[in-house]
Amino acid sequence: MKSKILTGAWKKTALTALVACLVLAIPVMAFTAQITTDKKHYSVGEGMVVSGTGFTPQVTITLAVERPDHQIDYVPGVTTDTAGAFTANYAPPQEPGRYKLTATDGANTATTASTEADAIGYNKGVYNKGTTSPTDTTGVWTTGNAGSNYLENQWAFYQYQVTGVTTTPAKPGETIVLYGTGFGSTISGQAALPVNPTIVIDGYVANVAFAGLVGPGLYQFNVTVPATVASGQDVFVVALLANSETQAGVFIPITAR
Repeated sequence: MKSKILTGAWKKTALTALVACLVLAIPVMAFTAQITTDKKHYSVGEGMVVSGTGFTPQVTITLAVERPDHQIDYVPGVTTDTAGAFTANYAPPQEPGRYKLTATDGANTATTASTEADAIGYNKGVYNKGTTSPTDTTGVWTTGNAGSNYLENQWAFYQYQVTGVTTTPAKPGETIVLYGTGFGSTISGQAALPVNPTIVIDGYVANVAFAGLVGPGLYQFNVTVPATVASGQDVFVVALLANSETQAGVFIPITAR
């Protein structure tokens, strides 16, 4: 009788120990937070898409961006989904250099510092004419195609916005770089134009050291600012080639003497 009681007590103790072992063996879920950007290198001012995973589901994320000038920007309205992931958009200032991004939900934190905003790029626009007239002014500028109103031997018009280049006022006598479109064909196999355009700055003819293609339809001009231009103000710039001239309203700033 004694023996049966001891056996029953032993079985109960063993069962309790087994249950305790099972409870202790249940793993605690851990999150490994990480964030990435859609690119490694950006043009200056180009928008960044930031993605994060491994955070606590359905919580608010504090997404901080340390800029190259060491100022801190915070991206508002960032929350995780049911899987603990998020996507956010950051619009940086016109500041070249490294951007350090840090995301945290209070319990999990991830940092990336691999984003460099120093690449030179350009945005391309094309004029989609409204009629077939070579002097048509009813069309629109678009990032798509040029449409079907250009006839054979008619010029197509393009414009480029160069990004990733910071500027300072030019100095009289200094060589500067200008960009333009629509300056015609180059000699086969060469980038330089066969004839340099005449570039006038503040009414004075500037020396053009180079004029040629540097991209599809994009021309670069290395120009010396005349020493006689007015200082401390914006001065008018125009380029002339054959019987054509560039549009009005183009100015460059000149530093004070």
